Amino acid sequence: TLTQSTVSGCTAGAGGGPNGPGGGGGGIANLTGGVLRIDASTLTGNRTGDGATFMVPGSDGRGGGLLCQADCTLNNVTLSGNAIGTSAAGAAAQGGGLFVSGGTTRLRNVTVAGNTANSTGGGIARFAGTVRMRNSLFAGNTGATSNHDCTTNSAASIVSEGYNLIRVNDGCAASFTGTDQEGTSVTPLEPLLGALAANGGPTDTCALGAGSPAIDHGDALGCASWNPVLAQDEPLVVDQRGEPRPVDGDGDATAICDVGAFEAAAAPPIEHLLTVTVDGAGSGDVTSVPAGIACPGDCTESWVLTQNVQLSATPASGSYFSGWSGACSGSGACNFTMATDRTVTATFGLLRALDVAVAGPGGGSVASTP
Repeated sequence: TLTQSTVSGCTAGAGGGPNGPGGGGGGIANLTGGVLRIDASTLTGNRTGDGATFMVPGSDGRGGGLLCQADCTLNNVTLSGNAIGTSAAGAAAQGGGLFVSGGTTRLRNVTVAGNTANSTGGGIARFAGTVRMRNSLFAGNTGATSNHDCTTNSAASIVSEGYNLIRVNDGCAASFTGTDQEGTSVTPLEPLLGALAANGGPTDTCALGAGSPAIDHGDALGCASWNPVLAQDEPLVVDQRGEPRPVDGDGDATAICDVGAFEAAAAPPIEHLLTVTVDGAGSGDVTSVPAGIACPGDCTESWVLTQNVQLSATPASGSYFSGWSGACSGSGACNFTMATDRTVTATFGLLRALDVAVAGPGGGSVASTP
């Protein structure tokens, strides 16, 4: 079990002769029979060894950051800047950030970014075993030709548990679900991810930039970590840095976990503008509850998008209220929430006087309808 730790600048073995492979797992190798749990930690700048090059080259080691031949659990973890091999001498290998070749690997709120392989799967590669991912982010990884962020030889063995984001999904397309966000090689989905840096807390992380599609796009029911001992989910109430999660990162008045190991700071509440116009031959006033509109005079006001607003129209002497147009209609109550910018027009008509006189030698009465 590894918690709040950094594994950096490590290199696996250099391979055996005359054509042996480079050692796997530049940062950590969890071998057959092992059980590994990593929480709130960063693996960066680790490399596997080169394969031997005499006659037939041996493969470079797999899993520049992490090799999982047995069960691995990663909660709130960043894999960034890890790579396959120290040169191009050995035969191509996969899994610059993570290579899975056995057991079950669970990724919960993990960021895999900026890793490199000299084959496919610069970010993550699965050869055997099962990968189960949830609320995790894969972006900016580099492979030799394609499948930069993720690759697998069995789509059924990479299982999305939802709410993941992958910048370019050309290698694990069949593994993602309706709640996942996926980009393509033609239209990458940019997560606006910052470089690995000291963003607070004991380990370096990759911050989410303003407007990132990863912000508030996790599970609305809350983040969860996996406890491999109890074999169950547990609430995850902080990010990798120890900052609270979830927070309302997009200002929509609903706090939802961000995707990946980093939880962006709370954003100012979104506000929308209400514009009221008084129109017609008559005259009158429009006021609002809550206070803010007193038109004519003060005819604009901004409110947060969840605010309910009620408008009332009061005609002046000699005028009458004809009705609403815009965000309201008819002549009854005008109520709405400020979910978007809104415009409302209140129309007042001018009352006209009808004078009736009774004349002549006879008598009678005159009635009107109305």
